[in-house]
Amino acid sequence: APELFRFVEGMARRQETALPDTIVVGLTRGFFVTEGHLRLLPEDILVTGRTLYLPAPYLELLDREEVAAIIGHELAHFSGKDT
Repeated sequence: APELFRFVEGMARRQETALPDTIVVGLTRGFFVTEGHLRLLPEDILVTGRTLYLPAPYLELLDREEVAAIIGHELAHFSGKDT
C-alpha cells in the first residue's frame, strides 16, 4: 500500500518522530504502536521493531482527517518512548 506508507511517512516527518518499521493492517479492534515482538497469524510471521497497527474495519468508517489525527497520536508514542 504505497499511498498508506507515504501518508504515514509524511506524518512522521511533520511530527519529527520515528517512522514505523512495519505497518500492519488487521481485523482486530484498536489502533496502536509497539516496539515489542508481534506474531502475525495465520502466517506465523514474527515482526520486530517499531510497528503501527491499523484496524481495517475502522479505516472505512473514518475520514482522512480522523485517520490522520489517530495515526499522529499513535506516532507520538514513538517520540514519547512509551511503546
